[in-house]
Parts: sequence; structure tokens; C-alpha cells
Amino acid sequence: KDFNPKDFIRPSKIRVLGRSSQMAIVASQLAFKDSLIKLENKERLRSGVCIGTTGGEIGVVEKVHDDFKKRKKIDKRILLTIPSCSISFNVSRELKFNGICI
Repeated sequence: KDFNPKDFIRPSKIRVLGRSSQMAIVASQLAFKDSLIKLENKERLRSGVCIGTTGGEIGVVEKVHDDFKKRKKIDKRILLTIPSCSISFNVSRELKFNGICI
């Protein structure tokens, strides 16, 4: 209810992230903070993210659909956030992981 991604993510990044990615990134950051786990760079090279979803950024899908129905121009860059792997990719990028994202 009171979630504000600006408390955790730089504003420049927030603009290109869907709400699901924002929440997943913050949840991951808080989980690492709570666990006191400190990953070395070599461990980040082998670490990946797996999130079970078939919808990806559903809020983005709904916006594209609404814009399409209204015959508005659709920003092609927003289409990159739709695939179901986009959320795990965004979490991985934020945590500086280089392993597999699915």
C-alpha cells in the first residue's frame, strides 16, 4: 500500500521498470539485507534469478493494449519489458548477477 520504489531504486531506473520488476527488485534487496549474505564478484558471475511467471510485466501489457485500442502510438522500447523473463532479468541486472535468468 505504501510502497515507494524511490526509497530503493534510482529514479532514472524506475521510469524503465514495470511495477512487477520494481517490487521484485526491492524484495530481493531486502532479502539479501535481512539474510546478511555478502556475495563476492566471483559468486555474482555464477548467480542467476528464477521467477515463475507467464505474464511478465502484465501492467505494461495492459497499457499497450489500451493504447492500441485508442490507436495511440506505442513506444517500441516498452515492448522490451513484456516478455515473462523481463522481471528476473531486471532483478539480476540490479543485483549485478551474470548467471542465467529465467
